[in-house]
Amino acid sequence: MIRTFIKSISYIGALVLVSWGVQELANRKDACINDQNTLLKLICFSQKVNSKINTEINIFIKSLKPLVEEGEINPRGSDLLSKERFKNYNEGFSFSYLKSNGTERGFLLLSRIDPNFMVPKIELWDLTQQKIIHKWEINLDNLIQEININNKDKKVLRFLHPLLLKDGSIITHIQPEHRNTELLKFDYCGNLTKIRADNLGYHHSIEKDDEGNIFVPIARVPKPSKYYSNYEKFSEEYRNEGIAILNSELEIKEIIALDKLFDSIGLLRHINSSPNSINDPYHLNDVHPFKDKKNNLNLLLSLRNFGLISYNHNNKKVNWVSYGLTDFQHDISPYLDSQSVFTIFDNGDSTNQSLNQHEGNTIIKLDFTKLIDNNEKTIVIFGKSPNLTSVDITRINFKNLDDNLIPNSRYEGRGRFIDQSRIYIEETNFGRAFVYNIDTKKLDWSYYNKGLDGYSRFLSWSRHLENVPQIFKKENICQK
Repeated sequence: MIRTFIKSISYIGALVLVSWGVQELANRKDACINDQNTLLKLICFSQKVNSKINTEINIFIKSLKPLVEEGEINPRGSDLLSKERFKNYNEGFSFSYLKSNGTERGFLLLSRIDPNFMVPKIELWDLTQQKIIHKWEINLDNLIQEININNKDKKVLRFLHPLLLKDGSIITHIQPEHRNTELLKFDYCGNLTKIRADNLGYHHSIEKDDEGNIFVPIARVPKPSKYYSNYEKFSEEYRNEGIAILNSELEIKEIIALDKLFDSIGLLRHINSSPNSINDPYHLNDVHPFKDKKNNLNLLLSLRNFGLISYNHNNKKVNWVSYGLTDFQHDISPYLDSQSVFTIFDNGDSTNQSLNQHEGNTIIKLDFTKLIDNNEKTIVIFGKSPNLTSVDITRINFKNLDDNLIPNSRYEGRGRFIDQSRIYIEETNFGRAFVYNIDTKKLDWSYYNKGLDGYSRFLSWSRHLENVPQIFKKENICQK
């Protein structure tokens, strides 16, 4: 389509002459070399001009091709809509408050694609003093030699959801993923210290509990399923997903199979019968651990196509399940460390909403306080507007912002409360992050991952942190 549109411009000037003379020139092999006829010379000249224009168009189209593939075909590349949408905003941070000492504004562990050099970067920013305080200097060339990275993915490569440890090291994995996506550990200086490559395919979120255990979704469990005989008929690309529990040295402690969990609530056949997700029925994009009042380990799960689940791992029981309340949601987490109130970043789906009902990305708060002592039945939340007297549901939108600032990340995103008044949002697909104050209805700060070309490249599940390890409050030991 692009080629046809652009080429049509070049034909306007030469169309009449070319169409009149093309047949005669085709029959005279050396016409444009030996013929002295003035009219034929004119035709030959027009042909040369048109040929030159076509050559330049081909070069121009080739230069556009990577951009088109990144923005339209490859969903991990830059979003072509971001240039127009954010044209009036500068790249980098914009703060609504003056910088000061202290830590009351928190920190941002920023993971992104560098929009000018198209390489992945991880940085730590002090949001109170408004400055960068650390960079992990990762040698990308060495990393590419160590792990499996497809050449076509190099310019859209990201380090997804880096987890910061007490010694300043980070745990992450690459995106786009592949069949054997490795779990990676880098030290404080960015040196690669651990690679976990076991064909499990680590993907999406990386979270840890208070005991230091790390929880990561995996694309396939290592053992054959005990719960579904039809797996033998599925293709090799089928993802029988699970959850890996590891320690900080990336040693596996336990693997939880999702089909076991779904079988326990009678929904295994349902999730494996969806025609829209034959090879990827679960698409687990977030696992968040927390301890309840009885000190039981619970896991909050977000599954893109299905919905939400709260699972008591100690008792092997599903506490509650939500189906239809959210669309393509991410980032399910306890509300300010609550044991009974949880929040979800709801992407929403404009293609599957009533007309004019899509509000962009929203935050949903689920309050189970009235049911906190319920240990018997699994609570079911069904549909967009469930009528439940025992569960309070609140949806928070950002419609008070200008239209072009209402978050609308379609495929990915992060969002959670950082205190009772402020919400942190990462609009991943548009390369933007911000903190929104629900009292003032204004932004505390914004970050645009814009390049010199005006486009914003993807962020990579950055984290808002209340505080950071002491090592970052000392002199950088990596500096030469």
